[in-house]
Amino acid sequence: MQKFSAYSRYILWVSPHIKNAEPDKKEEKHFKDFLRYEIGKYGSQLIGQGGNYDVDSFNASQIENIGENINNVWYMYDRLPLHRLELEESTSVNHEFIDKELAAINPQYLSIPDSVSKIAKVSGEFYTDIYQPIQYEPSYHERLMKLYFIQSLYVCVSIMLILFVLCLLVCVSLPLCVLKCIIISIVFLFGLSLTFLFVSTNQQLRLVIKVGKNIYEIKERINRRKH
Repeated sequence: MQKFSAYSRYILWVSPHIKNAEPDKKEEKHFKDFLRYEIGKYGSQLIGQGGNYDVDSFNASQIENIGENINNVWYMYDRLPLHRLELEESTSVNHEFIDKELAAINPQYLSIPDSVSKIAKVSGEFYTDIYQPIQYEPSYHERLMKLYFIQSLYVCVSIMLILFVLCLLVCVSLPLCVLKCIIISIVFLFGLSLTFLFVSTNQQLRLVIKVGKNIYEIKERINRRKH
């Protein structure tokens, strides 16, 4: 999220400096608007509030959509006729901010001359090297938290019922047959709670193992592609 925060601010600072010697064609205008309004908007929010985004700033579907938009920057530059677009030679005061954000993403970008193709390169590598290795984590995290919430709720309700019944036994005189039924109910609730805990914990462990395997496979593919 820190690197995404830097990336969104980088796009915010650099996008106004994309120029064209002639009037923009439809594809060129769409590319510039996409940078400014689909990705730069996240940088604008950070400029207004300060700091970086944290892990709770977006849900899993929002993070997935952001990742696809970042990849679309590279995809559009690669597939659309955007070769006429250039960056201004002087980015004035924004140059300091641009370099600061690039260094936060990867200091190696500072040695590459500024250009529109550099924007596409930074975007494509952000998607493959930073987003893809963790793309399954947000959804798995949400599923784990949902399981944990259901598990905690069920166990808390069961414990409260057991305590209530125990207090009832102490305060109220009941026939023997009723006491037997209550004791059986308590044992049943307790056993059901333990069973639910066991099943839920196994589900969480399977999810953790699955996401670990997915992350390992993605990193292996990225390493092979780099070599």
